[in-house]
Amino acid sequence: MPLPNANQPWPPRHLAPAFQMFATCQVWWEGDAEKLSASHGEPARSGLGGTLRDRIKRLFWGTKPDVSNQIRQIHIPIAADLVQTAASLLLPDPVTFRAAKDDEDANDEARERIDKILNSPQMHSAMLRGAESGSALGGVYARIVWNSTVKDHAWLDFVDADQVVPEFIYGELSAATIWEVVDQNESEDRVLRHLERHEPGYVEYHSDGTETQVYGRIYHGLYEGTAITLGREIDLSAHPETKGIPVNEEGYVDTGSAGLTAFYFPNALPNPVFRGKGTLQHFGRSDIGDPAVIGLMDQIDETYSSLARDVRLAKARLMVSEHLLEVKGPGKGTTFNVEQEVYERVGGVPNGNPVIEAHQFAIRVDDHLRTGEGFLRAILRRVGFSPYTFGLADDSGAAMTATEVDAKKDASTATFKTRSGIWKAVLAQAARTLIEVDAAVFDTGAMLGQELEVRWPPAARQSLLSMGQTLQAIESAKAASTEWKVRYLNPDYDDQQVADEVARILDEGTVADPLALGADQPFPETDPVEEDPAEDEDADEADPELDDKEDDGDELSFAA
Repeated sequence: MPLPNANQPWPPRHLAPAFQMFATCQVWWEGDAEKLSASHGEPARSGLGGTLRDRIKRLFWGTKPDVSNQIRQIHIPIAADLVQTAASLLLPDPVTFRAAKDDEDANDEARERIDKILNSPQMHSAMLRGAESGSALGGVYARIVWNSTVKDHAWLDFVDADQVVPEFIYGELSAATIWEVVDQNESEDRVLRHLERHEPGYVEYHSDGTETQVYGRIYHGLYEGTAITLGREIDLSAHPETKGIPVNEEGYVDTGSAGLTAFYFPNALPNPVFRGKGTLQHFGRSDIGDPAVIGLMDQIDETYSSLARDVRLAKARLMVSEHLLEVKGPGKGTTFNVEQEVYERVGGVPNGNPVIEAHQFAIRVDDHLRTGEGFLRAILRRVGFSPYTFGLADDSGAAMTATEVDAKKDASTATFKTRSGIWKAVLAQAARTLIEVDAAVFDTGAMLGQELEVRWPPAARQSLLSMGQTLQAIESAKAASTEWKVRYLNPDYDDQQVADEVARILDEGTVADPLALGADQPFPETDPVEEDPAEDEDADEADPELDDKEDDGDELSFAA
């Protein structure tokens, strides 16, 4: 299928609810107070019914402050903290990619490119950025890109969900159109968009019974339109960012791989907001886009704004009688000198005493903080994080056993396992396609027969002391082999490294038999040393007296 038709609404109208959700998530993720106040929740209201519209109108950020009683709104960046924590929880350490053990087609060139491209700090950094964006917007896309002037290999580029128009078949991504605004003139309402459509390869059957493998394609197009319409397609050479794309006469680039070169990583599934709504039902669930979560974050902002109001009202103020004010002159008003220590007796004052009263309201710090923490705990329960992940202690105040502490962390661990499982399935496919495209573009000769093995790091590493105590208990119980203990202590080891470590441990643990060479054992027999007769004759000639003594000794020995 070619690129979209000209002059159609952009983004496409059937995806409007999703892009409205993206806009709302973006505002909360960014955390700009002015944008929050200006948006009033409008992106989340359109097309979602009057009930939600009325509820969002009642949000703290959707309230227009009265001029006579202006509210100073404060934003607490809970949304930004949530998505950052979600990314670090999902990827505490780099992910490891390896060729499958039973992949007989994998060669050394493929293993070398895997280490160079995938097992690199750049890949881990890109995945962290993608995970944070996916947590905020409900999902993130990745595409395979290459440019020999930038890098000597292909790589995965992660793209935010609000820059992609996806197509799904039974829940699987079948094609994706990625776009970016390369130029914009707001005064003329003119927008230049670069569209990049990824399609998978297919098998072409011929009438003579033969088959032809058609590789995947990436179409490129440049469109001149407005803020809400795609406009007309123009030549790629019309803009510096697109004129160097090496498309053929049909407007696409051959990928050299049969697989799709775009991939979708949903944050969490299902998304109840889009349930049963065609393509929308395949979009992931955002950690900060749930209406309930938005309402709770709004309540936290209102709570802290109230605390800030208490701080302002708690400033010390004095109520003084007008007789104590110093007149500055006609039209200049009056003042009260707070540093003055002595006052003259003033007449005409009720009871004969001037009024000097101090007023200072209390700051309800604990009440506000407990309220805000309660809202935060409710958010964490909805998202699937443990309060311990955010450094919140147990609210019961009672001492807990180690089992109870682990149970408190189970929520974050379960969320980690669910999301890492989603990522592993997509990454295994993406990694193989990436190596195939890299081999076709850079002629590396790398070959793979299966998808790669993706080894995910654990959610949290135990301390060496804790692991040592566990191993000691297991050793005392004789409940595990040496191989199991090595794998437990070194989860990132492959089979060969485990085997080598086990062999070293067994060699070091071998104790020699104390009876193998003891005092009560005979010395090992050795072969007698043959003497040279010539050397004996030379010795006799050199010392004849010694020879006579030896003869006498022999005789004496014989006689005895």
